[in-house]
Amino acid sequence: MRPGGRLWAVLYRISVPWKEVAGGNIKSYIYFLYVLINSLLFHVAQAQFGLPGQGCESFQTRRGVPKALLAARFEEVSFPAGAQFVVNARAR
Repeated sequence: MRPGGRLWAVLYRISVPWKEVAGGNIKSYIYFLYVLINSLLFHVAQAQFGLPGQGCESFQTRRGVPKALLAARFEEVSFPAGAQFVVNARAR
């Protein structure tokens, strides 16, 4: 992204993958465990791991997102009020 470019993103809260578990089958619980571990890994170490053929999935927190965006050379990180988990930032 060019310096001064704007980022607008809608991110997952924990409620999104948690709804997947509502079905109650073992596969959904295993996948939720993967998402939970990946999310914690991202929050602590800014790293993630993907599943073969599926990419990466994680949920984000208001505390972890600014940390990751600042490390990726963004500034002016903000969270507009609303029902969705939206983040705005500007590239340095």
